[in-house]
Amino acid sequence: DNSLFEDRNRFVKHCVEQSSSYVHIVDSLLCASDEDAKEMHAVNLACGFEGSILRTNDVYHQKRTHALRKFKDFHDAEATIVGYLDGKGKRTGTLGKFIMQDDNGVEFGCPPGKGYTYKQLGTMLENIGDYIGQRATFTFFERTKAGSYRHPLFKCIRNYE
Repeated sequence: DNSLFEDRNRFVKHCVEQSSSYVHIVDSLLCASDEDAKEMHAVNLACGFEGSILRTNDVYHQKRTHALRKFKDFHDAEATIVGYLDGKGKRTGTLGKFIMQDDNGVEFGCPPGKGYTYKQLGTMLENIGDYIGQRATFTFFERTKAGSYRHPLFKCIRNYE
């Protein structure tokens, strides 16, 4: 299918309007700049959505593509590393995740974020004693109603300032 997004979207709207009262099509809005996209993203968050989707008016790809991207806000926080789990599967012999505890006593698993090689993860596991008890910076998407962190990822040891 070599049709553009706007053509496919028009076709889907037509089909859904005629056949389903359970599916709701969300309108797509054209943003002319990064600033427009940020403003629309703020509106989406204010409406209770967890983020936005950015897409180009490109031909349809039946796979992951840079023409379609999630746009979500993440936050940084700090916690103490109190334990760890070994990696599994292709990550056997490397660090799987740190067990961290925030200042309120909430413990959670926190895998290393993007950018760490298998070699670096293996070295981290070999030297795990150097990490236990250290303060670390991590990133997360949001807090759940129960107070857990959604999608936490270890960034670095807190040894700056």
